[in-house]
Amino acid sequence: PHPNTPIGGPTRAIQTPLPGISFAEHLPRLAELAPKLTLLRSVVSKEGDHARGQYTLRTGFRPEPSVFHPTIGAIAAKELPTVGLDLPPYISILTDNLYTDAGYLGADFQAYLVGNPNQPPRNLLPPVSPERMKNRQEMLSLLEARLARLPKRPEAVERAHLQTDRAIRMMASPQQSAFDISQESAAVRDAYGRTPFGNGCLAARRLLDTGVRAIE
Repeated sequence: PHPNTPIGGPTRAIQTPLPGISFAEHLPRLAELAPKLTLLRSVVSKEGDHARGQYTLRTGFRPEPSVFHPTIGAIAAKELPTVGLDLPPYISILTDNLYTDAGYLGADFQAYLVGNPNQPPRNLLPPVSPERMKNRQEMLSLLEARLARLPKRPEAVERAHLQTDRAIRMMASPQQSAFDISQESAAVRDAYGRTPFGNGCLAARRLLDTGVRAIE
């Protein structure tokens, strides 16, 4: 809030439990939680364009034509390794792919994009019967076995093998139930708010409990 200033408008300021910290009057419940929050009021940028400002906020760098920097979620995924996690370590909910890249850290730390948390993520369920899925995996294994016999196996082939293995493991993992917010009680759903943002926050909590490192 900006009380008693020309840009403040009619919005009043209300006190939070933190001395000297006030919130806008329209956020009373959030004001009660102020001691549990990290409040940043010092974020400034020389960027006058929203897209460039978003890049700066997510990466810590101003945009450059010669390099794409990793976003904070990708950095957290790399620096906080996981054990026994079948889900991607960095997940972006309700966002597009704007500035969720891992940059020069590589595809291993790319954000996994989730749309509406009220619906299951795309492509997690096999599009064919279990038997046909098994046949496809066996055929893929035969192709990869032949590629493995090449004198110098291309790095891209090895990368594709790892990505496919992770995708199949994720599709078969019970951990993907973390995306299913319908498993929560009606009281919990109501407490988070049955809005896209509230549903996203609930999904984020479930994913954090599963071991996901960074969620946007």
